[in-house]
Amino acid sequence: PIPRTPSTLGVTHFAKRGSDAEMRTEIDRIAELLETEIDPTDLPYGHYTTGLDFGPIRYEATAILADARTQHAADRSYDGCIQSGPIAPTTAPAPAA
Repeated sequence: PIPRTPSTLGVTHFAKRGSDAEMRTEIDRIAELLETEIDPTDLPYGHYTTGLDFGPIRYEATAILADARTQHAADRSYDGCIQSGPIAPTTAPAPAA
């Protein structure tokens, strides 16, 4: 039997870290080679992406822009600082009678 694969398999190229303009230029160059457009879907989240489907394979090239990287770092900066557990009493227990 032939193993089943997911309906789409993705391969993503991430732009080399640089200024937003440099990374956009890299993705624009790839979009030109692929004859594709920049996908507006993730632009509000700081992802500058183009892609092309080859049957069940999707190739994407993405630049994660500076504001998105900064926001991600800020969100992750407190990871592990908040821990749930039993709540300690805030007042002293009543003395035993």
